[in-house]
Amino acid sequence: MPFTKPYKIPNIDAPLERCYWVVENLLLAGAYPGHPNSHAHTKRISGLWDAGMRTFINLMEEGETNNAGQAFVRYDNVLRELL
Repeated sequence: MPFTKPYKIPNIDAPLERCYWVVENLLLAGAYPGHPNSHAHTKRISGLWDAGMRTFINLMEEGETNNAGQAFVRYDNVLRELL
């Protein structure tokens, strides 16, 4: 059965820079949410949690680095603390 409901562009602000609501208050997409600074890292991940995100799908490969060659900081440990 084809999808017949017209698509509505979400108008709620996203909780972080470089992310956007695909489906308002249901599906959020965006860039890596962490940060090299531990305080900023926890604040950013907590912001996603506070926005209602409970399922995180990470498409990065293990050991992937940024443009400066620095490894991305894992964020699953912060999520475990929020449970």
